[in-house]
Amino acid sequence: MVETGGSFKKLTVGLALMLFIAACGDDSSGSTIFGTSTTAASSTTSTTAAPAPTASSTTTTVAATTTAAVPTTTTTTVAPTTTAPPPSLSFETGGLGIAQFGDDDDAVVATFTALFGPPLRDTGWIEEVLCPGPLNRFVDFGVVLFDFQLMFTTGDLFSPAGVEHLYSYRYNGATPVTINPPDLTVGTKVSELQALHPGVVFQENPFLPGVMDYFVAAPGSAQLYGQLTGVNPGDLVTSVQGGIGCGE
Repeated sequence: MVETGGSFKKLTVGLALMLFIAACGDDSSGSTIFGTSTTAASSTTSTTAAPAPTASSTTTTVAATTTAAVPTTTTTTVAPTTTAPPPSLSFETGGLGIAQFGDDDDAVVATFTALFGPPLRDTGWIEEVLCPGPLNRFVDFGVVLFDFQLMFTTGDLFSPAGVEHLYSYRYNGATPVTINPPDLTVGTKVSELQALHPGVVFQENPFLPGVMDYFVAAPGSAQLYGQLTGVNPGDLVTSVQGGIGCGE
């Protein structure tokens, strides 16, 4: 029994010696001792790639520019009105305001027709021995014959001989007419007549005893004349005649 134990002990010591020698003879890190392998730990490094930068989409909003319209100021210059008012009917030394001595007969008749309506009488061109000729035309307007009469001639008076034109008028007051005061008309006071025509002359009518006439001289052969109730300041004009009269 002792011997057996001694043999075992010897065997154990021998094995240990062999292991030591083997270890000393080859110190390579890759040596395998008695089937024992040493495997180096595999180091795995996991690298996570950083995400690719995302393109930054930048939206730039440009504020809309509103340009306020500059108001345009237009200056309109209105030319002053210089149109004279239309002439009115008036009894004058040169005519009737709306018609003058020398004016065409048809034009004058048309003007008075527009105011008074169609004539009461139109003689047409006739011979009248008591009036300047050779031909005369008499046109009556108003409410009664001879109350408001226009006279035309072809004689050499206010137009050359042969030209038909206005040469005289007379008004006795029965027909209403519109006159701008203080213009002369039937019913005008003697004092007003003198103020309108300072050179007026008074005299008794040679054919009507007791009837007073007035005369206002004008250039040429024209005149303004008529009858009065008297020559006092409060007396009145009873008729008006202008131009060159005749006995028609």
